[in-house]
Amino acid sequence: MDLRETSDRRKEELPVPEALKAAIRDIADDLRRAAEGQAADDFDDALQTEGLVGGRYLDEPRPYRLTYFHDSAGPRGQWQLRLARIQIMDLADGHIRSLVLFGCTKCGHRSTEEAFTCACPNHPTAPLYPTFPIRDARDVLDSIGLTTVVEGTTREELDELLGKPECAREATALSAVATYTVSDQTAVFEFWKSGRIRNLTLRPKSDSPGTAAQQHNED
Repeated sequence: MDLRETSDRRKEELPVPEALKAAIRDIADDLRRAAEGQAADDFDDALQTEGLVGGRYLDEPRPYRLTYFHDSAGPRGQWQLRLARIQIMDLADGHIRSLVLFGCTKCGHRSTEEAFTCACPNHPTAPLYPTFPIRDARDVLDSIGLTTVVEGTTREELDELLGKPECAREATALSAVATYTVSDQTAVFEFWKSGRIRNLTLRPKSDSPGTAAQQHNED
């Protein structure tokens, strides 16, 4: 059911996909183990299963932020979900069968939050250079010769491969950004709190330093 639509943003109530239901059940099991002290849930990629990654952020009313990689949505069509623990449990048990999401009609990105920024090049607030979630960046990584860099690669491993970054900074309280020169281009990697690579932004070496890192800080 379409609830509201503008020129490039749409509010919809969508059924929960079967793949998301299965992934949420795994996450619910992880939360039960965390409650028993057998697992952690308190950093940004603590909760991981096929197609779904996230964690608990501080003590917000809906502290769990999860990214769902929708099979049909393409590399920019993730669903960004901010949920309370009880919502996760209700999704896992089938008590919640649909979600109200705000989406970009051009790229397919969706979020439970009305105020969100997508990476759609046609959107007026789109970043100057696209940012690729690392799991969707295989072709980009291969094009600059980083054939051994994968989703699980850490900051330490990247430093061993590329050397000391040109600059590094904390992007948020839960992530960091480091800039490297690769194949005469500037590669800006964002890292999860755990040290694993989160995103990659590639820009021309001739561009002014810090542009892409600033882009991360503003997102």
